[in-house]
Amino acid sequence: MNTGFDLRMKRSGQEWAAIRDSILVMFAVFCVSVQNAVVTLSEGSQVALSASYPFIAVSVALFVGGIVYFIRHRAIHMQKKLEDSHEFLSTMMDSIPTPIFVKNSKHQWIAGNKAFWRLLGKPPEMMRGKSDYDVFPKEQADIFWEMDEKVLMSQEMSVNVELLRSPEGEDRLISTKKVSIKLENGEPGLVGIIEDITDIRRNQEELKAHRDNLQQMVELQTRDIVAAKEKAEASNQAKSEFLSNMSHELRTPMHAILNYSQLGRKRLGAEGDGTLSKYLHNIEISGNRLLGLLNNLLDLSKLEAGKLTLHLKPGNLHHTLEQSLIELDSLLDEKGLKFEIKNEVLAERAVAVYDHKRMVQVFVNMISNAIKFASEQSTITLQYSMGTITEGEKAGSKALQCSIHNSGVSIPDHELLNIFEKFTQSTATKTGAGGTGLGLSICREILAAQAGVIWAERGVENGARFHFMLPCGQPDDHEQVVTV
Repeated sequence: MNTGFDLRMKRSGQEWAAIRDSILVMFAVFCVSVQNAVVTLSEGSQVALSASYPFIAVSVALFVGGIVYFIRHRAIHMQKKLEDSHEFLSTMMDSIPTPIFVKNSKHQWIAGNKAFWRLLGKPPEMMRGKSDYDVFPKEQADIFWEMDEKVLMSQEMSVNVELLRSPEGEDRLISTKKVSIKLENGEPGLVGIIEDITDIRRNQEELKAHRDNLQQMVELQTRDIVAAKEKAEASNQAKSEFLSNMSHELRTPMHAILNYSQLGRKRLGAEGDGTLSKYLHNIEISGNRLLGLLNNLLDLSKLEAGKLTLHLKPGNLHHTLEQSLIELDSLLDEKGLKFEIKNEVLAERAVAVYDHKRMVQVFVNMISNAIKFASEQSTITLQYSMGTITEGEKAGSKALQCSIHNSGVSIPDHELLNIFEKFTQSTATKTGAGGTGLGLSICREILAAQAGVIWAERGVENGARFHFMLPCGQPDDHEQVVTV
């Protein structure tokens, strides 16, 4: 393709050189009618000429003929290039799938691509020179005419959405972009580009309908979920309030049973009936276990019902630990366990803000839990250290940290968070050792109410490590009473 284009250009240059030489020769001959002349040709050779009247006449004729030949040759060449350009433009326009048309100032179609004539359903030779009134109903043609007139007058692009009936009788929604142009004859005209947006608009409407329907469904489901949630919360609140209010009714008979069993054992004395004393002892052990269960359930109910009152004041947490160990001595002795305290000096100096009674409960729950799953004749270690609260309202505050470690069964990594949920026990500790799965949950709630945190880790070699933190305070801090 490029080679052919280059050769044609070269031949045109040679022809032009020959024509130019002929013109120069003839013009020179005409000029030497009075004297001789020498003419230098394009390739550098020279031709000597002498004047003679017959030769002058012939030269003039040849000169004029050369001019005519040159003009005609150039005209044919330009006409061929123009036809090639028109053919290329027509081919390119017909290959575009989007309908395109051209109108003159009389609103008549003067050009269009195949997609446009196909849209009208009529051949181009029948439609050229026609207007909208020859195709569409008058009401629709009036609208098209007014829009076209605005474009022709304002010379600004216009975008309109119009309804067009296809040759198959189907109404199609089209978007037409029109812009004014100047035609070859200098008159104003316009070019229009049509896009069929029927499917796009239909999809948008369907999408909107689905979105509205989905929103209604979500609203209905959300309403049902909210109603179910509120009903469940109301039932849970009623349950918690019931258990909280029944605390005295449940605890009073349990204390009576324990008191009578202890009284019976005292009256029997050391020389009493051994079998009866054993029975009373079993009643006391079972009663204490049941009382512990009731206490946990009632404390949890108070927390859920928002009726647990805390008296927060600065204190020495180690003194609270010592009081807790008094209740646990018998349990430690039964399994031959040792209890070791590290960094006791630090604990003596550190001041934490907490509820003394509830922290006794936390220590008892956590240490009894460690005793329950510790290996016999092993050591349970409690270590004090300083740390920083990393979450909650006291995040960034200095805190006293307590870490309790036993050498018993390890807790799987994926259960380290779950064991603080209500009624949840680790699969590794379901050994028949008892427990309701409430102790650690209550510890978490009590510590959270005091702006503290609690978490668990696997032991380095075996067993488990439980840690908790309480914010530090000053000895002269005032007592705060809060209900959670």
